[in-house]
Parts: sequence; C-alpha cells; structure tokens
Amino acid sequence: MVIDLDKCTGCSACSTACQAENNISFGPDDSNKLRSIAWMSIFQL
Repeated sequence: MVIDLDKCTGCSACSTACQAENNISFGPDDSNKLRSIAWMSIFQL
C-alpha cells in the first residue's frame, strides 16, 4: 500500500483498510493470535 504523507491527516484509515484487506479483526479477538498489524515503516522518496 502506498500512502501520500503530504495528504495524511492521521485519521488511521490506512490502518483500518489494511486490517479489512488482510481479514484481521478490529477488536481483541483470540482467533487471530498469529496475525496482527505491525507499525508501518515510512520512507521519504
């Protein structure tokens, strides 16, 4: 996923979209113990 940081408002919609795309639950759920969202690396281009 590519995110334009110049347009980022910090709303976390990208994290929510990533969770939805990868079928990861949004709340505390034991069924996904081995799958989780990690911090995103941000690189300047």
